[in-house]
Amino acid sequence: MESVAYGLLIAALVLAVLDLVLGFEPLGFLSLGALIAGGGLLIAAGGPPGWLTPVLWAGVGLTLAGQVWSFVRIRRAMHADEARPLIGRIAIARTGLTPEGEVVVKGERWKAVMVRGTAREGESVRVVGAEGNRLRVEKER
Repeated sequence: MESVAYGLLIAALVLAVLDLVLGFEPLGFLSLGALIAGGGLLIAAGGPPGWLTPVLWAGVGLTLAGQVWSFVRIRRAMHADEARPLIGRIAIARTGLTPEGEVVVKGERWKAVMVRGTAREGESVRVVGAEGNRLRVEKER
């Protein structure tokens, strides 16, 4: 039973690293499942050796980091897809853009950064690009 537990723990580590490198979220979930199953089998067999406990915690941390990173990447991609149709539209500075702040476009609030210069709250700016969940804007002429 211990050899199966160690095999699952090694598989969990490999899957977690692959999830971080490839960004394929199901690998993270498989990693977490293998980590839980392997840890559970070790506990059932009398507990892990003392040296393995920090390694298990590192595995849990790596797996969770992979899941958080996947979530962040997905959110950024969603925002980027939503932002593309806004390029060319007029926005209103909700805060001062010095050079970063917030704008409102089509009734939605977005983080924005001025390409050059600054804008005061209430001024009109044009969306000229998007990077992740942030719009790039410049003063409307």
